[in-house]
Amino acid sequence: MPNAMMQMFVGGFAPDDEPDAFTFTDVTGQNPSTAITSNSITVTGINVASDITVSGGTYSINGGAFTSSAGTVTKDDSVRVQVTTGSGFSTSYSATVTIGGVSDTFTATTKSPVSFSFTDHKFDTALSTSTTYTSVNIGSPAADRKVVLAVFDGAPITSVTVGGVTATRLVGYGPYYNTAIYQVNLPSGTTANVTVNTSAVANRSGIGVWAVYNAQSAAHATSGNYQSNGIASTTIAIPAGGVAIGGGYDGGTGSSPTFSWSGLSEQYEYEYLSYAHTGAHLYAATANTPTVSLSTGAERGIAVASFAPA
Repeated sequence: MPNAMMQMFVGGFAPDDEPDAFTFTDVTGQNPSTAITSNSITVTGINVASDITVSGGTYSINGGAFTSSAGTVTKDDSVRVQVTTGSGFSTSYSATVTIGGVSDTFTATTKSPVSFSFTDHKFDTALSTSTTYTSVNIGSPAADRKVVLAVFDGAPITSVTVGGVTATRLVGYGPYYNTAIYQVNLPSGTTANVTVNTSAVANRSGIGVWAVYNAQSAAHATSGNYQSNGIASTTIAIPAGGVAIGGGYDGGTGSSPTFSWSGLSEQYEYEYLSYAHTGAHLYAATANTPTVSLSTGAERGIAVASFAPA
């Protein structure tokens, strides 16, 4: 009994401001430059007010305003912590909350950017309404891989298939949609046959191919321009961590036309009988809306699509 009496101090018990261990659940796949709020924890194991501090972020008690200043909590208070991510992708940002000497760190990791690679380009000169390119390099297989194509033809393009799967037209420009961007989800295989179908016979057709990963299912933005005599020019919105892919053509102005891209980085060009096809791309670490133009010859068109991180 005397020992019990010695333990009595506050409300019949010894004061205890050291809480039970608590855990904030880390999160991944978060947007850059965004305030990320943790799950709520409940303070237990104390019988007096306990000091609370935070480093690297802010905290909220019982749904109140977030603050970075030191404060106190009592038993059964709820606490959340908030950390603001920076502009980096695939980067972790953390805030640590300490209550009565017990700490836990909340970590928010930003999403990965779009990854991509230019994988192949081909050109064909046979007279046909259906041109098949065999064993086209479509990049490394992955569950989230989409194959993006810049397609050119001298006649109206009616459909495109990759490995037997019908691709979706995102945007097309020119009097017959001579240049267009298509995409198709294709998780398996490293090569595939690509077939371009047209509504009329033409003796010139071409494709440029990109493998794109970790991108949203739909294009972020599309744009294009056609000029019968002049520089084809447009703008395209590229989100942070995203990529723009474009294709262009020259409608014939003499032998061996040479392309000059502005706003995107050229990956290839091919000329045949004064007609030519080209493709280009641009990665944007931060959000960007470049002016994209294509200068060569007298008749030209460009089509551009951008893709955002998933």
